[in-house]
Amino acid sequence: MNVGRNEPCPCGSGKKYKKCCLAKDQSQRDQLTPRLLTRCSEEATDALLAHAHHTLGDGFLNDAWREFWAEDDELFIPDSPYNMLLIPWALYLWVAGSGGTGAKTVAADFLSSRSAGRLSERTRRFIEACCTEPVSFWQAEAVEPGVGMSMREMATGRECFVYERTGSATLVPWDVMFSQVVAVDGVHCFSISGPYILPAASFRLQVERFLEEAIDATRLRDHSRDLIDYYLDCVDELLEPQRPEVRNTEGDRLVWTESTYSFNPAERGRVLGRLDQMRNFEAAPSDEGHEEFLWVSQRKDSLWSAATRARLKVLDETLVTEANSTKRDRLLRKRLLKALDDLLVYEQTDRRPLDKDTLFARGDMGDTGVGTDAPKGSTSGLDLDQLPPEARDQLRDMMDGIQMRWADETVPALGNQTPREAAKTASGRTQVAHLLNDFETHQRRAPNPQHTFDYNKLRRELGLEEE
Repeated sequence: MNVGRNEPCPCGSGKKYKKCCLAKDQSQRDQLTPRLLTRCSEEATDALLAHAHHTLGDGFLNDAWREFWAEDDELFIPDSPYNMLLIPWALYLWVAGSGGTGAKTVAADFLSSRSAGRLSERTRRFIEACCTEPVSFWQAEAVEPGVGMSMREMATGRECFVYERTGSATLVPWDVMFSQVVAVDGVHCFSISGPYILPAASFRLQVERFLEEAIDATRLRDHSRDLIDYYLDCVDELLEPQRPEVRNTEGDRLVWTESTYSFNPAERGRVLGRLDQMRNFEAAPSDEGHEEFLWVSQRKDSLWSAATRARLKVLDETLVTEANSTKRDRLLRKRLLKALDDLLVYEQTDRRPLDKDTLFARGDMGDTGVGTDAPKGSTSGLDLDQLPPEARDQLRDMMDGIQMRWADETVPALGNQTPREAAKTASGRTQVAHLLNDFETHQRRAPNPQHTFDYNKLRRELGLEEE
């Protein structure tokens, strides 16, 4: 049965065929041709490398490596993960030497030689396809693990199903790959692939902007070097991301502060009594033989009823406060000296700048209300399985509610419109749909999520097609 990619799926789901059963149907077809195409790729690589060494010398890969990385004194590294990109680039796209009139790529030169006649006709057609197809950024739209994926080329919008057994086991919908896709007898495969997948939530928007501003989509092959360089820049950002400016929940820069106050030991009971009566001060359990209090602030639209702003320890004759910003420390000191001015004497404050290396290596933000730009609804630090079923259901309903309110929040990526406002135009609907796809991909890649949100709820709310 021939069904168009954009036609309703015959299974009756109401989705487009490409969003529903296309990948599954492709997986049920005869796999002989994809396997043969893989053999063609391997046979082509072996033949082209032999031809390159014969015509260009044994230093071919070293020369290609130096050209690829623009490094004059580097040598080819056989086990580099980038070789899955570099070697096909050197064979199919790179013109060695001066690149003057009549210069050819290794593959083009091989096809004009007698050696090409020793290969199978299918392998020669595979090489010819690789000589004409460009490299580009491709986004996965549907994945059939262990078989392949439905891919969309981001510069031109063309779509195809690519057979790729290994990659489809780790790829999730909306991930971005940098690849060359070729077809022989109507079967598509990757002939060139970048070693790292780009998560859509982090890279889709900037890749789209780059393609729109710097690339002529009708001449992609002429932009091969620009596209490769940009992909390598993205990988650098992926592997060594700039650490975010970490602030507490009130936006203050993090500086660990510890202030000390003294009091008459005979007045310790009165100090405790005053602290117990102060607004937003709560007694906290302690197993260190002294009393502790938390200074909290009520928070709206949050998974937690309050955020901790500081911790207070009442020792035998001193009161020690701990906060994560100088601003909080000053506000707390003002409150304490106003409420206990006849009992406390301020002594000193020690400040310790944030050790980012330790913070990020540890993987948490401490216990004093520190936060980053994590998505609303994050359950970091909560173990839902330890909660009673009723509380667990209430918490999940609350997190779903927070996610649903996104429809009416202004979003910078939408020109400070709300998703509901943006979805009233065709271009806005596309942007909103892409953002939801990004969020969904981020959720799929989260390790062991305790709660997953069904983004189709937001799609239905905004009148968008369900995935």
